[in-house]
Amino acid sequence: MASIAKPESTYGWFDMAGGVWGWTADWYQPDMVNTTPMKAYGEKYKAMRGGSNFNNHSFICTSQRYYLSPVDLRANPVGFRCVKNVFTN
Repeated sequence: MASIAKPESTYGWFDMAGGVWGWTADWYQPDMVNTTPMKAYGEKYKAMRGGSNFNNHSFICTSQRYYLSPVDLRANPVGFRCVKNVFTN
């Protein structure tokens, strides 16, 4: 599949948002920006980041968050990134 997102980040990275939502290992919890109580907060939904090309384009940014049940992901545009901490051995 061809890549759609091409804007370069301030770090010189490409394609960090768009395409599919980025699955995270984190539970969907309040953060510093949104502290409004929600029933979705807790340890029942996983946090996703980045938006997807299937959403409104205003969602396509790395700071965008949403939640999804970890039970069955096949019907959702969700992917993941493999990362390595370069500051540890």
